[in-house]
Amino acid sequence: MRGVISILSLMVSSPLFVLGDNGFPSLPPGFHNDLDDVSVSAGYFHTCAIEARPGQDFGGTLKCWGDNKHGQSDPPEGTFVQVSAGFYHTCAVGIDEQVKCWGNKKHIGHVPKGLFTQVSAGEFHSCGVMKDGSVVCWGANHFNEATPNSGDFVQVTCGSSSTCGLRQNGLVECWGKNDMGQSDPPANKVYKQISSSLNKHVCGVEHDTEAVSCWGSNIREQSEPQEGPFQQVSAGAFSTCAIREDQTVLCWGAHQPIPHISMQGDEDLVYDQISLGMDHACGVTADGDLHCWYTGSDHGAHNVPLGFSVA
Repeated sequence: MRGVISILSLMVSSPLFVLGDNGFPSLPPGFHNDLDDVSVSAGYFHTCAIEARPGQDFGGTLKCWGDNKHGQSDPPEGTFVQVSAGFYHTCAVGIDEQVKCWGNKKHIGHVPKGLFTQVSAGEFHSCGVMKDGSVVCWGANHFNEATPNSGDFVQVTCGSSSTCGLRQNGLVECWGKNDMGQSDPPANKVYKQISSSLNKHVCGVEHDTEAVSCWGSNIREQSEPQEGPFQQVSAGAFSTCAIREDQTVLCWGAHQPIPHISMQGDEDLVYDQISLGMDHACGVTADGDLHCWYTGSDHGAHNVPLGFSVA
């Protein structure tokens, strides 16, 4: 309920807002980032991505690399449309709209049945958005991180013992651990995409200004606000990266994992998606090429398989 009054005041001057069935102002369908474009995910020390296949227009098979001590880099067979790499486990939505998870069994928990539009793997828990807009969670629940708020959402993102969801009206609600303010989003901001890190901070692209604002831990300045316009943001362990309107990348925080020097100076190199892990980041170019770079020991999570093309 927090932030509703401030958002209602926007309805007077903005034709974008209509009254939803729940009495809250809602944004038109498609206001949020298309989550079907999430084809690569950088986990703690591993990476998973959906590989393009000739003759296959939508989705693809999964490949993972990097740390595999818990089987988090051993994806199942099948065709998938969205993937999320967490701490020691990974989850993905199949073309049949079912969710599959693999890796540390204690972290995975019991994956619920049903049809999903999106999934997010956190540190020790996971959550997904069902086709009816509700959120379900599974895995660890020590701080109620796997006890979602009721109602409809368009995106969910899991972090370290906390979860945030993006409502149909662009407002963010969070639940779970809040020792660093990671579950206390701004009450008066409307977002089109959000991203939780595995280290207690969350960032989002604001709907109107397309600036990036963050909440939670800021000990390495990873939560400093950035003026837009941006298209997408990804929160890493101690840093954050976002894609500008011209599709170039801006990073800030402790490590600032900007693209590797070998990729700099190429004016034609632009990105459609970016994802941050613990010590590495991966970006998908407009041509479907996948580039990863690292700032420390990432267990080979930046070593993209030769000839890999993102779906």
